[in-house]
Amino acid sequence: MRDAKEKKSTQLNEYIITILPAVIGLIGILIDKTTGIFNCGQGEQGEQEGQNVLPILNSILQVIFVLVTLVILNNCWNRTKKEAGQSEQIKRYLRTNFNLKDENEPSLNVAHAVVSGTAKQFFCAWIVIWLLWLGYYSGVCFSSLVPQNDYFLKVLMPLYRNVFNFLSSAVLFTIYLILTEATVHTRARNKSKSFILNGFTLLMVLALLFALPSLYAVSLPYSSDVYPMCMIFISLFLSIFSAISFTLIIGKLNSAYLQIPVAYIVILYFYAISQAYEPLSTIYEMYFVGQKKSCYPELQSIIGLLYDVIPYITLLGKVFLMLTLMWITNNQRIIFYIIHRSIALEEAPSSLKKFQRYMQTNSNE
Repeated sequence: MRDAKEKKSTQLNEYIITILPAVIGLIGILIDKTTGIFNCGQGEQGEQEGQNVLPILNSILQVIFVLVTLVILNNCWNRTKKEAGQSEQIKRYLRTNFNLKDENEPSLNVAHAVVSGTAKQFFCAWIVIWLLWLGYYSGVCFSSLVPQNDYFLKVLMPLYRNVFNFLSSAVLFTIYLILTEATVHTRARNKSKSFILNGFTLLMVLALLFALPSLYAVSLPYSSDVYPMCMIFISLFLSIFSAISFTLIIGKLNSAYLQIPVAYIVILYFYAISQAYEPLSTIYEMYFVGQKKSCYPELQSIIGLLYDVIPYITLLGKVFLMLTLMWITNNQRIIFYIIHRSIALEEAPSSLKKFQRYMQTNSNE
């Protein structure tokens, strides 16, 4: 009884710690928009009123959030690893629900290995994403301490952001591959590796589509007319890649085996859509940062507002992503999902052939 209470207390503390950065960020934005305490925004003629420190504060919040939730994510993995390690319970469940008998012990061992291996890949990939976020937002925080000339703002920082965006999107696509097809013990299950190879081949092609334009852009003078257009194209490519990768994952998480609350799924879809703001961020940095006057003050004001606010929206998206991972862990859904998903992948081809035979028999009659 005491263990159950301690478990609930720990989970409640984790939920509070996860939500806290989003609440602090919202309070900060409301205070800034009502008092201007962070010197955000521009004057009537487009002149800077002071350094905009709201993005820096947002990055600090992101770092704090990532550090704290990285510990929580590791706890989620440890709990899942403990559940996946209960081989006898999992084998008994397989025997009872999938008609696997004791004489199929090798198959049971492989099935258990697939469950534990897939769970490990799933959480390790999310931990890699969290580490990438930590590296990016830490770099943004440290960048505020160095002199920020035009070359730094228009070349180094966009390149730095683009590299981390591509890497995190690539890992998101890898998670989609993990959830779509069991990628472990393919030889023991007599499975082809073509799906995995095709997925990683596509990643290599996307890497080339990102690297070549990036190298070309870096070789250009940042004051040229071509350079901003090239950077906007790269940002557009990354935003599409990121949004599609994350949407694919949400489609997999929105499964009857996981039964994630609809509100979580809806907010995660909004988070995926928010990835498309990246080109607006690049436009703001290329054309408006460091300029006291603009030919389009209204457009500068709107894009500047999005530049300030949307990073907070992404923080909110990360909060609900973490809440989703905590929910499927605390409710023992991820192991359940992997078991039924892997069994379905094994049985689907033979079941489809059996269904087609039934349909052909009925049509012949």
